[in-house]
Amino acid sequence: MKKISLLLLLFCSFLISFGFVNKNNSKFKSISHNKIKPTNIPYWMKNVVMCSGKRFELKKNRPVSMLWSSTSTWASFGASKPTAGSSVVIPMGVHIILDENPPSLANITINGILEFGRMNLAVTTRWIMVMGKLEIGTVSQPFAQKATINLTGTDMTESVMGMGTRGIMVMGGILEMHGTTPARLWTKLNNHAAQGSSSLSLVDPISWNLNDQIVVAPTDFYAAAGGSAQRTQINSIANPTTIGIQDGLNAQRWGKLQYLTATGMSLTPGTLPPNISAGTPTILDERAEIANLTRNIVVQSPDDDLWQNNGFGCHIMFMRQGTVQGVAHLNGVEIKRGGQAGKIGRYPFHWHMLSYNGTATLPDVTGQYIRNSVVNQSSQRGIVIHGTNGAEVKNNIVFDVRGHGIFTEDASERRNIIDGNLVLKVRNQAANYVLKIHETETSFGASGFWISNPDNTIINNRAADCEGFGFWLAFPQQTFGFSSGITINPSVTLFGVFNNNSAFSNQVGGIHLDDVEIDEQGNTGGNRYTSTTNMQTPQWPYAEVQTYELSDYSVWKNNRSGIWNRSNSPRNHRVTSADNTSKFFSGASDNIMTGAIDKSLVVGSSLNYNMNGVIVPPNYGADDPPVAFASYHSTFDITDNVIVNFPAVQDKSSGAFALDDYYLIPVDKGSVRNPNNIIINSHPGVRVLPSQPQFTFGVVWDHHNYWGGPLNQDNYYVFNNSFFTYGLSTHLPQNNSNSGGVIVNGPFYGFSNYYTNGVERVYDKINVTRTTLSGSPVGNLIVEGGMYGDLLGNMRHFATHPSGYYNLDFPTLTNIHDFSTEVSNMVSTSEYQVLSFEYDGNYTIDALFSSTAYNSLDYGTTVPQPISDANNHNYQVVANFAAVVNAPTGEVYWQDKPNNKVWCKVRGGLNLGDSNLPANNDINLYKAFRLRAYGSPSVLSNNQFDTNSDATITLYPNPSNGIITVLNCDKMKFKLFDVLGRFVKSGLIENSIIDVSECNSGSYILQIATELRFESKKIIIVK
Repeated sequence: MKKISLLLLLFCSFLISFGFVNKNNSKFKSISHNKIKPTNIPYWMKNVVMCSGKRFELKKNRPVSMLWSSTSTWASFGASKPTAGSSVVIPMGVHIILDENPPSLANITINGILEFGRMNLAVTTRWIMVMGKLEIGTVSQPFAQKATINLTGTDMTESVMGMGTRGIMVMGGILEMHGTTPARLWTKLNNHAAQGSSSLSLVDPISWNLNDQIVVAPTDFYAAAGGSAQRTQINSIANPTTIGIQDGLNAQRWGKLQYLTATGMSLTPGTLPPNISAGTPTILDERAEIANLTRNIVVQSPDDDLWQNNGFGCHIMFMRQGTVQGVAHLNGVEIKRGGQAGKIGRYPFHWHMLSYNGTATLPDVTGQYIRNSVVNQSSQRGIVIHGTNGAEVKNNIVFDVRGHGIFTEDASERRNIIDGNLVLKVRNQAANYVLKIHETETSFGASGFWISNPDNTIINNRAADCEGFGFWLAFPQQTFGFSSGITINPSVTLFGVFNNNSAFSNQVGGIHLDDVEIDEQGNTGGNRYTSTTNMQTPQWPYAEVQTYELSDYSVWKNNRSGIWNRSNSPRNHRVTSADNTSKFFSGASDNIMTGAIDKSLVVGSSLNYNMNGVIVPPNYGADDPPVAFASYHSTFDITDNVIVNFPAVQDKSSGAFALDDYYLIPVDKGSVRNPNNIIINSHPGVRVLPSQPQFTFGVVWDHHNYWGGPLNQDNYYVFNNSFFTYGLSTHLPQNNSNSGGVIVNGPFYGFSNYYTNGVERVYDKINVTRTTLSGSPVGNLIVEGGMYGDLLGNMRHFATHPSGYYNLDFPTLTNIHDFSTEVSNMVSTSEYQVLSFEYDGNYTIDALFSSTAYNSLDYGTTVPQPISDANNHNYQVVANFAAVVNAPTGEVYWQDKPNNKVWCKVRGGLNLGDSNLPANNDINLYKAFRLRAYGSPSVLSNNQFDTNSDATITLYPNPSNGIITVLNCDKMKFKLFDVLGRFVKSGLIENSIIDVSECNSGSYILQIATELRFESKKIIIVK
């Protein structure tokens, strides 16, 4: 019995001595079992040994450890020790510890384990394939020495298992790289540093080393005085907060905090403005970041001709082997000269389709990460998350890259955490290497962060010196590339988190939420994002729509706007925006699902001004002075903000609130939703005349008295011309010499959204004349016709004052016998407006009525009849103009047939609003209704009218080749539009034939206007 026990003890000792069993004081640690998928565990990971009644587990991830330097290691599995040019294969079940610098190799395939020993090591090889495990340091014992992997493949067409060359290519394997990162990865300047300076004062003490490479961020406009993000080297350390650098600074850097005071910005704290809202930022930080680029684990390509001339660098890529995911655990790694220009999928660091397999969804890669690492120059993007969910990208520095810096590729990427990264110096991709159009100057260009799915966490990141945007949030209506079969609509996916990010010194703008990918080539188009709970297009009453937040972010010194946001229900909280150009906040929302900007510090021009002799950025801003807020056509609630240093610029949109937006309706009362804003050293907003004759602008309600009109009055801010001001007392607003407008007492009423003969008139010219009671003209408003399909050409409206008399004509239209317009802001039954509108005298009005029942105004083959109920008011005919004016209760009309017009006295108070909505909701603010008049011919002529005009128009054949016969209609006009509403052709119907045979195959809308009615028909042309 004793003999058997002794044999067992000797056997156990043998197992322990050769590393088969896991004992506590083992020199080599095994990796955590839970990081290996069961389907990927080879047979040698699964055995256990019982010895002397005790349970010993064989090392689950680690077979016998053997040294690279020993010839017996290689002989144990029938190989020879590698020599120069060898192709090395480490079989499954073999664990080799690299304990010497091997010669330059052809390639390395790892099916078992290759571990770097604890010594300075360098490996040179064309490529490394990892289907087992490559380990340099562990989480608990980071690698403290220097490890360098030189990837030298020269055949740019080589593709190992579809993963290229010059790469560490992880196919279902594990890559563990854990370096010893600096205690502080980056800090900031503690004082200004002049151009050419070689000494930097730092905010935080650092433990960096001589000869470490660092990068100094810019603090001015993009490329101002050549001041891009600058790589240099530490050549002296005077103390933990003072370093010397090898190269003088390429431009001056700002290095001090700025403090909000009641009188503006200061370098020292002072008294805050009274009534400032709690939580509003009061400190502006534009100090330059200083970041350390040096890491002790380096993966690099040589600085050879292929790199210099072809941008052919190294890459690290993670793919699946079947459904087994490649695993990334990287901490403290420098990827130098990464990416391969023009080659899809060859990026410095790249998770590739780990969470999707065709249309199937695989598990998230929770627990995988790249942290505290550096991409130090790349010819093709920086860190790429592609078809992968649940990854972590944290505290990395991406510097000097072509294409987007941190990139989510297909818009299928969800639940990833992108936290604390610093992205600097991002440039557009060269034309001959373009993978996506949006990374080029023909689009908006390469951005620091391209985030294409909203369901991600984007926090604590900084993007600067980007040729495009700092952050481009582009949420398309579908997924692309390898993920195109995944049924995800990012444009209505629930928003994740966007908090505490910063974008500065970028060429195009700070943050952009719009212009999404629309095809595989990477072209982009405008799109309005909506965050929903069900990922479906929202439907009334929009219960699925969720308000989402962009909070605590900062945008400064960007060459265009701080943020452009085209979406529904965004909330911008506690923002710091300073020193940008154009409109600091701009974009669009929906008038039902409104947005908000609150508790923000907005500084038009800070003390960081003209530091490098550049007041406005090159090619931007000279004719576009700063404005704090776009009008957002009053769909944003702009509240509790502090607005500093936005002066008036005569005849330019400038000041706190922009008043040049073509979206402005005839009477804009949306400013009621903008209370409690503190305006310091700023003009409230300059009125600017339309830049194009087809644009029109309304009057603005100054409910909060920002422009300084008489207190306790119904003040409106209007252009200083008689169309708006005749007979009214005018008051000059603040900074009056540059205001461009005056304050007058209201109310004003709005007239817009016209239909004539059943056609919506969004492009036709209007001419509105204001007269005295006797008919003498005192003011005129002309809005020229716009182009079909032109978004900017379809605003047609005018504002009236009850003291005036107005006449509306359509100079390009004739034969108007059915007219409709929307009336707004006539909220009470005691309000009236006298006006006339063009109307053909050959017709006699059958009915003129106002209605809030919009469905009763549908235009079809049957003329709807007004209904006398709470939603419809029939107007009574009177004998002459004087009777219209003198009607005590309004709702009367007189048809002036000789002059082809109808005079009416419109009475308000028809729309009672909606008590379930807030008082400042548009429905309750404007209480809009429609006014409509329609009639019948006074005289019929066989030469003028079709005798079968009451019959329904019939087309045949349909589909056709473009030659269409029209029954019941002749000698009439037609218009043809495509399905997007763009005008194609117009003409006369002769001999009952319409000829549109020159049109391409497709669906079209044919409009036919007869004398008594209007019809639209869908036709199909097939060639």
